[in-house]
Amino acid sequence: MSTAIPSEPGAGLPPNPLVEASGTIGESRWFYPDELKNDLVNLDLSDDFRAQALTCAFEYLRCVIPHWTNRKRYLAFMRIVVLETLCEVHGDLFRPEETDNMAGYSLQEQLDILFGGTPVHEAMSREVRAFFVTTSEKSGSARDGSELFRRCVNALAIPQKITFGSGIVMGACD
Repeated sequence: MSTAIPSEPGAGLPPNPLVEASGTIGESRWFYPDELKNDLVNLDLSDDFRAQALTCAFEYLRCVIPHWTNRKRYLAFMRIVVLETLCEVHGDLFRPEETDNMAGYSLQEQLDILFGGTPVHEAMSREVRAFFVTTSEKSGSARDGSELFRRCVNALAIPQKITFGSGIVMGACD
C-alpha cells in the first residue's frame, strides 16, 4: 500500500509516496520511501527486519535533515544509512576490502551521488569506507581470526594517557 505525504517545507518538490509494511511483531507498521521498496530484497533477511532497516534510515534522516532540496542525494544518504545499520548487525554481508557491491548497492555510486561535486568528496568517501571496514570486522564472524580486530581490541586496552602521552581524551582529538 502506498500513501503520499507532503514534501518537506521549502523543498519545492511534489509529494513523495511511501510504502507501508506491516510487521508480524505486535502492531508494527513501517513506512519508507517508495524508491526503496525493492532494496535489500535479494538478501536473506526477514521482511520485518528489511522493513525496520529501511524505516530506521528514513526516520533518522527525517529527523536530522527535515528540509532537503536534492532528492537524489537524500536517497543516496538514506541508502548509506541502511547499509550502516545492516552492517552493525550482519557484518558478514560486507567485505569492503574485497568489493564495492554491498547488499545490492554500489557503495561508490551512492558516495558519488551524495558527495559528488563537493570539496569533501574524497575525504568523506574514505571516512564512510573506513566505517564499513571496522564495523564489518567488529560484527562479522571473521573477528575471531582477524588481525585488524585483534589490534583494535589491544589498542583499546591501553590507557589513553599512555597512548596520547599528554592525557588528552579520545573525544578531544576528533
